[in-house]
Amino acid sequence: MESLQSLDVLRASKTYHAGTVAKKKSWMDSSLFEEWVQDLDRKFEVEKRKIVLIVGNCPAHPQIENLRAVNLIFLPPNTTCQTQPMDQGVIRSTKAYYRKMVVQKYIDAIDRKKSIPKLTVLDEMDLLVTAWDRVSTETIKNCFKKAGISRETQENAINAEKRRDMINVFFVTMGLCQPIS
Repeated sequence: MESLQSLDVLRASKTYHAGTVAKKKSWMDSSLFEEWVQDLDRKFEVEKRKIVLIVGNCPAHPQIENLRAVNLIFLPPNTTCQTQPMDQGVIRSTKAYYRKMVVQKYIDAIDRKKSIPKLTVLDEMDLLVTAWDRVSTETIKNCFKKAGISRETQENAINAEKRRDMINVFFVTMGLCQPIS
């Protein structure tokens, strides 16, 4: 499977919900997740690409049958904080940008000698979208790297497989063992 050249699939997941029928409380649920993954699968199949999506082990992420271009890898239970890149800093970064903008609104109101603004849910959603947009691709890449998911670790795994194959060929050639499949 080829690796993604960019993290566009991550950014795509945040905007997918906007194009679908709003769900109760706007939480990700298993039907929305399945629909999103199947749409991704069709997209990558048309592009003749194969990808791996590493997903958390939760009820909103069900097994999905008959995927052709997307391979879902489920993390073991209770490993979220160690292995999921979003928990390695992406969420923290988004929250920091959001809080900074809220505090700035309050400071601006005080500076103009106006009352503290009461933010509506729409205001808060707009701030959250802006905060997410400010999270850089570099931050996302660094969080993936910190979680042990990077091009370097992928290349190391491929090289380890090649070394194992070479060692197997050597031992078989020397008559020291039978071929391992």
